[in-house]
Amino acid sequence: MRVIISIVLLSSVLACAPANHRFSPQSDFYYDRIHHHTLIERYAYTQSVKIQLSLTPELLRPQESDFLSAGADLNNDGREDVIATINHRKFREDGTYPLYIYVKNDYSYDVLKDLPRISSFNMQVLETATLGYKDIKVDNRVLKYNGKTYE
Repeated sequence: MRVIISIVLLSSVLACAPANHRFSPQSDFYYDRIHHHTLIERYAYTQSVKIQLSLTPELLRPQESDFLSAGADLNNDGREDVIATINHRKFREDGTYPLYIYVKNDYSYDVLKDLPRISSFNMQVLETATLGYKDIKVDNRVLKYNGKTYE
């Protein structure tokens, strides 16, 4: 009886655990990373975006599955940094999507500005580095850190 109860409890816990679904085998992006989703909303939703979304019907707003993110230690400080994008028509411009990079600091995240937009979601963090930050491959090009941002 105890074994059955343990199995039922374990399966219930596993069913509630967040799933990490890889976008594609060639990509380091994942769906359904709730912590990253909250982070993206905090920094990517500017005041004008928040106003637009408040006027948008619920069914047309970005959903959990529209947020793609990857965790990687970009600057080898032992902390997980976040690379993200939003795969939603409200964030699409000329067939490209925003790229967000959040570098973990002691208490929060530093947001890298002026990042290029991306047209595909096949992103990979490379082992090579420039100025102490790992290079990122996306859209068949390698983005390198220039001391302030990736270009």
